[in-house]
Parts: sequence; C-alpha cells; structure tokens
Amino acid sequence: MKGITDFIVQIDFPYHEKHKTENGTEFFLDKRWSANMLANTKAKIYSLPLAESSGLKKGDEVIIDPTLLFEQNYFLMHGNQESVFLVDKENSLYKIKPSMILLYRESENHEWVGYLENILCKPIEVSNTEVKSSVIFIPEVAKPKHEENLFEVCFCSENSEVKKGDKIILSDKDLFVELYVEGKKFYWVREQNVIAKAA
Repeated sequence: MKGITDFIVQIDFPYHEKHKTENGTEFFLDKRWSANMLANTKAKIYSLPLAESSGLKKGDEVIIDPTLLFEQNYFLMHGNQESVFLVDKENSLYKIKPSMILLYRESENHEWVGYLENILCKPIEVSNTEVKSSVIFIPEVAKPKHEENLFEVCFCSENSEVKKGDKIILSDKDLFVELYVEGKKFYWVREQNVIAKAA
C-alpha cells in the first residue's frame, strides 16, 4: 500500500491506558477527555509517498500529530467513528500528510530530529530572584511559573534557523500545541511562529 502524497505509518496501538508523568506517577485517564495525553504518537513508516522525496526511509520511527488518532464521539447514539486517517484497521495503518510528522529517527539508538519546520520546545522557568514588597503580598499560586512567550528549543530540524538549546520568542503564546513524547510534555510550534532568538 502506497499513497500519492501521503505517508503510510503503522501504530502498534492508538492509545495508552494510562499517562505517566516525568516523575513516574501514573494516572488512569479517559481518552474521551484526555485524548491528547493518552495518544500513542510514536509510529513507524510503513511506506513512503510516491510523489515526494522526503528524506525519510521505510522503517524509520516518527512522532506524529496526535490528532491523527482522535475519534469522533457520538454520545447521543452511544457510539464513535474511528479516525478518518485509519486505512487498514487489521494492520493498524494510517495515512498521514508530511506536515503531520513532527520528529523522526532511524531507531531507538538514534536521537529524535525535527522534521520540516516543526519545533518542540519547553517554557523557560521564571527565576526565583524577585523584589520583595512589604506592602503587597502575592500568593505563590498567583505568580507566573514561566516567562511569557519565552521557550527553549528541544527538538528541531537539522536545517532549521534555530538550534537545540536556543531560547526563542514566539509571536503568540496561544499558537503552540501541547504534545507528549515518551511521557515528557513539550510544546509544538512551527518555525514561522518564532519571531526572535533571545540572548
């Protein structure tokens, strides 16, 4: 099976049963409400598109856009419709546009690399140094935990204008999408959303 412009990827299972945090705590969640956290975003390339030269190879591991797996739920009818990207349920094959591949690697022994213009980053934590006031008290829960619009690049393309470890400023903090890779939370943006590199 081959697509004209689409990759065909194989996903072992669409959803995890539970979500594991970075500190090892595990939570059982309902995929109807927590699909983004439970989606199994790791896939393997089953076949390459006929009409495009992608630089990827059959068998490469990829991290995909989690919306690929989302189901349409029909609560009134007590049923659901499987992902519109599913092309072979028996073999767990999905069709996917190149723009929906975020990271790739040859195998588990290789580092993840950003694909096309996709960047995975994490917010920069606010420094603990602050000016104390004897007049106004600000509760800890009301204080910002991260610098607004300032992020650190974790994964990017080898040809990207930014590099791993760079601090970047985004054009709009609402443009990013939360994404979980191997239990760790990242924010997915595209290069066009980066307006500057911070010193």
